[in-house]
Amino acid sequence: MSQTAYVLPASFGQERMWLLDQLRPGSAMHNLSGGLRLTGGLDEEALRHSLRDIVDRHEVLRTILRLDGARVVQEVLESIDTPLNVVAPGEGPDGVEAVIRRLDAEPFDLAVAPLLRCHLIRSAPDEHVLLLVMHHAMGDGRSIEVLLAELAHLYTGYAAGLQPELPELPLQYADFAVWQSEVFDSGALAEQIEHWRRELVGVEPLLLPLDRPRPARPTRSAEVVRVALPADTLKALTALGSGATPFMVAAAGYAVLLSRWSGQEDVALAFPTLGRDQAELLDLVGFFINTVPLRISVSGGQGFAGLLADVRRRCLAAHANSGVPFEKLVECLRPERAADRTPLAQALISLQQPHGTVSMPGLTAEPVALPMSHLPFDVVLDVKVEGGGLTGSIGAVADVFTPDTVHRLARTWEALLVAAAENPETPVSELPFLLGPPRPAQPRTETAETPGDLVAATRTEALISRLWAEVFEVESVSVDRGFYAMGGNSLRAVRIITRARELGLELPVELALGEHTIRQLAAAAEPTSQS
Repeated sequence: MSQTAYVLPASFGQERMWLLDQLRPGSAMHNLSGGLRLTGGLDEEALRHSLRDIVDRHEVLRTILRLDGARVVQEVLESIDTPLNVVAPGEGPDGVEAVIRRLDAEPFDLAVAPLLRCHLIRSAPDEHVLLLVMHHAMGDGRSIEVLLAELAHLYTGYAAGLQPELPELPLQYADFAVWQSEVFDSGALAEQIEHWRRELVGVEPLLLPLDRPRPARPTRSAEVVRVALPADTLKALTALGSGATPFMVAAAGYAVLLSRWSGQEDVALAFPTLGRDQAELLDLVGFFINTVPLRISVSGGQGFAGLLADVRRRCLAAHANSGVPFEKLVECLRPERAADRTPLAQALISLQQPHGTVSMPGLTAEPVALPMSHLPFDVVLDVKVEGGGLTGSIGAVADVFTPDTVHRLARTWEALLVAAAENPETPVSELPFLLGPPRPAQPRTETAETPGDLVAATRTEALISRLWAEVFEVESVSVDRGFYAMGGNSLRAVRIITRARELGLELPVELALGEHTIRQLAAAAEPTSQS
């Protein structure tokens, strides 16, 4: 067993990933994959040497996550073995794709290294797919690019019989985690947090019409449909005079789609930012990406040109205040919580950046496109600029949305943007909508916390009340107090769930993640087989 080099607190993003893993153990929802299709004579030994050097170089690839008292920590190991797993697909036209899907769906245990798996799928003597699968807690999309680029550089040297080297890294991911915590604790982000308090006050959850009831144990598997916006349409919309970017155009169309689908004039989206503002972080493997909310008001009588100008203003403000880690933003704003939705926003939009080319001697290397398989948000629009237009996909959670609905979503997003380009002053309420009659506007619901002083009436309520008192460090808790209204967070919820399991009581995870009281938890709890 490898020895521990050192232990430091996890980053905020890693802590969230650890929490989700504890709540849904055995899930591959947060696996992150990328790869290359390699044609030509491959030197497997050179590839193995390159992989070994990469793992030695990036400490985060030798890191595990575990709970240490009341905090999640990253334990960096001195060394680990990360083998190159050679796989031969079975017979049939879908052999390689089936193997990729199977390998991508294998879950990780965050307490067991390695959290990076490297597979070489050999379909013929001169045809391979190099597939890298890592847990999201250890990397992001940029990390996959860094890994592939460095592997290609090292492979080039080893294949030529040389001893290749890479520039020494100025810092490691654990250094970033420490710095991130210090910045937040210093109060340097207070002004940005206040911006979000003002920007998101009164924002309502996105209430989409579901095709199916939400299941008790959601899979979050994705139903995905391709989208494409012609180059002339994108050019016309970005030339409206507002200085809008392709992302802003996509977001404006997405907001109109979600507004008319939900019947809400006020919608909140989320979008990812790279989270690598310092040059020293650009070539580092790690989980840097941050999720940023974007609130957009969509008035039915407003022309698309006016909406696009407002979206541009809000996008610029969101980017200017994107330094607050999403996990801490949720803690600070304490939005209304529910087990079946992500806080602050339930729809995501992402604009993929162009990937760098990878060159390996004697080989043709082409990126392997891996479609969305699981979705943390109910709806996701993922696009990139290609050929002057936009291409990509829209996905929705298959637990609650049918393939026909997702197909109509894709076609509606395309059609309304084409119509807006033809006449930017057309009211957004008159743009094409292919999902049937739009829902009426959702009335706002005001909620008020009215804590009482009820005492536990059953042994189960008493046990949960004692656990709440422990994690909140108070003498007693009324059984009708709201968990998140009291200042609860996901880490406290996990501590209560895991401690209750140790005591022979299984608390429903979905309920515990949403706003709940002791009495509600106790009513839904079940004794474990050990009790």
